[in-house]
Amino acid sequence: MVADKNDARRFADTTLERVRRCLPEKTPKQFLFEFVLWTRPAIQELIEYLCGMCMPIRTIGEYPKRWSYNVQCPLIGAYEPYPQAVQCWLD
Repeated sequence: MVADKNDARRFADTTLERVRRCLPEKTPKQFLFEFVLWTRPAIQELIEYLCGMCMPIRTIGEYPKRWSYNVQCPLIGAYEPYPQAVQCWLD
């Protein structure tokens, strides 16, 4: 007998729904986490906070993909690079 794909998941759908709803509605700072954005370590801490389970970081990365969340990237870059200003900032 082949196990169902959902049987391998550690959480009930209702528990995952609680975690999923927190991502767009709250920030990590509202949970007093030391993160600014919802990164994999921040989501890992949220799951531990809400569910009491510590999950591997690799597993955490699969949940945002499943929920259709993606990495935010800037749409455009700088119009004109200023190498002197960048070097000044780096120094």
